[in-house]
Amino acid sequence: MHEYLLTERKLLNNEIEGNYLFYKKRLIRGMSRIKKMINRYKPRLNNIAQIRALVITNWLQHYNLREVQYMAGHKYVSSTEKYRMDNLEDLQKELEKYHPLK
Repeated sequence: MHEYLLTERKLLNNEIEGNYLFYKKRLIRGMSRIKKMINRYKPRLNNIAQIRALVITNWLQHYNLREVQYMAGHKYVSSTEKYRMDNLEDLQKELEKYHPLK
């Protein structure tokens, strides 16, 4: 990143509109490369938005809800909660714990 800011960013300064960090066409090209690389491992990937969902879902397994909300840039906790995936085994344990017909 440091090298990019010192070299390429200065060369691209005239081509980059506004106060953006990256050149939009180059960024789009990079995202398509990332998608191709991921498709080797996860062939069912349909679009780039799924990458974000996978990352947020993974974060929820390792961090608490508020930390993930901040990292994902969500304004409301409910936006982050929709990425929470309940484990069926945990649900089964809860059901056995509270169900009256044990």
